[in-house]
Amino acid sequence: MIVGLDIGSDETEGRYQTINERSDSIQSVHANMNHHMGGTYFTALFLLMNHKNEYKTFFEKVKFSTIFKTIIKKNINSLPKDNPLNYIVFTNFHKFVTVNRYNKLGSQDRGLIDKEKAVKLFVKEIEILNPDIVFFQSTSFNHILKNEDIRRSLKNKEVYIGYHPSKRLSRLKYPGYYFSEEFVKKNSL
Repeated sequence: MIVGLDIGSDETEGRYQTINERSDSIQSVHANMNHHMGGTYFTALFLLMNHKNEYKTFFEKVKFSTIFKTIIKKNINSLPKDNPLNYIVFTNFHKFVTVNRYNKLGSQDRGLIDKEKAVKLFVKEIEILNPDIVFFQSTSFNHILKNEDIRRSLKNKEVYIGYHPSKRLSRLKYPGYYFSEEFVKKNSL
């Protein structure tokens, strides 16, 4: 399971996407992926590479070559045939942002309407989906993970916290650096 902070902005202007539209847009691998989705692709690849040799081979080949989205663009025809995004679930902790949100940076429009309900919903997702691994795409989750209900729901799970894949520090957009112990912390809860 990969957990982001929020949806970012409307993917279909002025309305929410259906679950099928959203799934298709997340699983779509194309030459013009943004930093976030390029990083999400590589997060799935990294988490699954010990289970599929083609993922490990590709990751090792490109990990220091350039940044996430450029690797995908340059290698669009030689990416692993089996899309790693098909094997992960992607969710966001903040379920709602303002419709027609234009400023995707920072926490604007990302307040919790009801923190207790948001935590319960997230805990329920963990219970239902029962992932073996949970990867949080922001160091902001260090604060969120202090919640006891969330901590209990993640007990006996492999938990990672990394920077957001589109963080402005360009070195973090190279897979070999991004997934190093310096930047991605394995958490024991």
